[in-house]
Amino acid sequence: MRRSRFVVAVVLLVFAFASPSWAQSSKATRFVDGQMLVKFKPGAAASAKADAHRRGGGKPLKEIARTGVQLVSLPPGTEASAIARYRNNPNVLFAEPNYIRSIPKNSKPPAAEKAKSDAP
Repeated sequence: MRRSRFVVAVVLLVFAFASPSWAQSSKATRFVDGQMLVKFKPGAAASAKADAHRRGGGKPLKEIARTGVQLVSLPPGTEASAIARYRNNPNVLFAEPNYIRSIPKNSKPPAAEKAKSDAP
């Protein structure tokens, strides 16, 4: 009885301190609704890619030729389940949300402009 309580307590602690999944932490990390990025394994046939899109529920919009990463459209709100379906496909190398990245603004002027403003 004591041992089972200890096991339950350990399991609860593990779940309490486990890192959140991307879907749970999406409030902190922004991504484009209704889009994801998919890359297929080298040598994946066009028919295998089309089948993955059909099963995953996505529609390829664009592909970056240099990297082979595809921008995929899907119904908004279905990103997490679609990513799981794509990741379960043996022809998919990775599938992830289309994260929104931003570059922070530099509050200091560039050194060249500062030098010009300091000149007499």
